[in-house]
Amino acid sequence: MKRLGNRLTILILLVICLHTSCKKPDISDDLNLLTELYANSVDTLMIDTDKYFLEAYLYRNFMPGAFKERGLVAVVYLVHSDSTSIPSELSISKLYIIQNQTIWISTPRKSTDSFVPDYKQSKVSTEGPEWDTEINADVIVEILNTSTKEKYFLVLKNQEIERPE
Repeated sequence: MKRLGNRLTILILLVICLHTSCKKPDISDDLNLLTELYANSVDTLMIDTDKYFLEAYLYRNFMPGAFKERGLVAVVYLVHSDSTSIPSELSISKLYIIQNQTIWISTPRKSTDSFVPDYKQSKVSTEGPEWDTEINADVIVEILNTSTKEKYFLVLKNQEIERPE
């Protein structure tokens, strides 16, 4: 009987560990947030005389052995339209991927791509939701000016979630 109790305790601890170690994407269906994001987003951002826009690549990788995670990956670029360097005080601070009325919210990290030119800032978010491929989603980034603490929102609509072959 004691042996059964020990096994049961081990089984419960194992289930708890597995459940808490699986990182789940931050998903929201908050309609107020959705409305606010679209209302505050522009497709071209003007700061003083500088114009910025967004580029994005969304995909899920199903190649065997490439990645263990199969969730959505988002690579986003803040682009300075005149091809001059992006000021260091501007940074993509938050990423929102919207599919229908579902929002994946993430804090992207700096891309390791060393071939990104100075007039682009690249960030990446991984381990997103397991949405279908060949569907469209909208991409919204929050840009923080670290000097003034102002926040700006850029949107790029109808981006296909691809499946690289």
